[in-house]
Amino acid sequence: MNGARAVLDMLRSAGVEHVFGNPGTTELPLLDELVGFEGLRYHLALQESVAVGMADGYAQASGRPGVLILHTTGGVANAVGLLYNAARAGTPLLVLSGQQDTRLALQEPFLYSDMVRWVRPLVKWASEVTHVEDLGRALRRALSEALAPPTGPVFVAVPLDVLRSNGAQAEDITPRLPMRVAPDAAAIAAVARAVRAARSPLIVAGDRVAHAGAEAALLALAETTGWPVALEPFPTRFIFPQDHPQAQGPLPRFAAAVRARLASHDTVLAVGLTPFEHFLYDGEHPVPATTRLVHLDLAPGYIGRNHPVVAGAFGDLGLALTTLREALGRVGRPAPPRADARGAAASPGAPEPSTPVVDAIAAVLRPDDIVVEEAISARIAVLERIPRRRPGTYFGQKGGTIGWGLPAGMGVRLARPAQRVLAVVGDGSLLMAAQGLWTAARDGLRVALIVLNNGGYGILKQGLATLGGRAAEYRVYPGVDVTGVDLVGLARALGADGERVDVTRTAAGSAVTAALRRALEAGGPYVVDAVLDEPARSRA
Repeated sequence: MNGARAVLDMLRSAGVEHVFGNPGTTELPLLDELVGFEGLRYHLALQESVAVGMADGYAQASGRPGVLILHTTGGVANAVGLLYNAARAGTPLLVLSGQQDTRLALQEPFLYSDMVRWVRPLVKWASEVTHVEDLGRALRRALSEALAPPTGPVFVAVPLDVLRSNGAQAEDITPRLPMRVAPDAAAIAAVARAVRAARSPLIVAGDRVAHAGAEAALLALAETTGWPVALEPFPTRFIFPQDHPQAQGPLPRFAAAVRARLASHDTVLAVGLTPFEHFLYDGEHPVPATTRLVHLDLAPGYIGRNHPVVAGAFGDLGLALTTLREALGRVGRPAPPRADARGAAASPGAPEPSTPVVDAIAAVLRPDDIVVEEAISARIAVLERIPRRRPGTYFGQKGGTIGWGLPAGMGVRLARPAQRVLAVVGDGSLLMAAQGLWTAARDGLRVALIVLNNGGYGILKQGLATLGGRAAEYRVYPGVDVTGVDLVGLARALGADGERVDVTRTAAGSAVTAALRRALEAGGPYVVDAVLDEPARSRA
């Protein structure tokens, strides 16, 4: 058995069914071994970032690792942007890369670079296999690292001569470590004492609640205590029912606004997030002097990272929340009125999204439909006006590298073939990853896509206006307009179908609703190009 065959056998032994990538010469032995190889499907993307987005969406929706095969230096470099998103989101990805023959490495040949060194800041673990005998050990460790809480991407480079070497052994690389570790009982007791004494507590929950599958435990704690629940500023998973009477929506994205939101709460119970991460520096401290911070999370490194805590515990969040609820019992405090999620979450000068489009989306969705969202300007409206009530029905972009929404929706659909998937993206996001439509059509992935098309990078236009400088004075916004692209024509050229809806016209809501129904029932990828307001004007 050669190294390439051993890699495929070991992936299959660990339950891997899908591999995403764009190949090159250093991966040819793997492609050769795929001929007649059963149980493993290779999904070809036309650009590496699409492959990463697909693997990311698949891993988040399935709870299994997403596996990539990339082409040495150039392919990995193309993937780094969305790999950063996966690192921020804590997505368990196994990134396999080809590498030049080790016998050429000293000469620094064509295609060669020290990828382990420059990828390492974005992954939990990175290594290059230089002996065929080490393949099993490397892959077993990589999967264990990727799946151990807190989850995240890992990277393994496999040189061409290792893939071609004979004498390889295929091992069972299924991780054997326990993924649920109970939190320390004394630490939970200290947390219970701290929050029991609170007069006006607030729960702030983050994406790692969803990573742990602890959404039901969080809901039970909230309903038992009556405490309000806010979300982290950039939620990218379903964490808490958005229209629940105790739901407060996401926290603001700036420290001063967070401080104002927390001012009326003497205790904050942070669960599964790093309090508090912000978009831009504003010179303020987000935690008032009168507010105590208590923290539950998956790993000790998160607790007290940015701000001191009076009590904390790490371990499985489902077990932690359940144990805390049992320790507290009913505290008998009524839940306060629900805050306006838009007012709570909006950053200064946030653009107002098109309400008819967002409401039309809400009108056509079933409770178990999945929303994959990368509409940065409209995220607040999506969270507020398209309520999700069930775990696993919302996935959003994290990290800031755009071009994630379409490929992530494709990966989610692959992981959840029985559910309808609607990707809500901006036109800038689609154009970063439009090649993905070809893969979706080729692989028969029924993904509906609605593009909130404002003719440019709306969030940047708003940012320029907020600066109050020359752009705001002259109402000229350089470098932010994206016009002249026929998105439906582009979709059809790549094998997808679609239609254009002018949202600025009368009865736009009903037109969008009808188009979305066609998109959700289509036999393949379908693009609804929802044309919004006038595009931003740019300097010639």
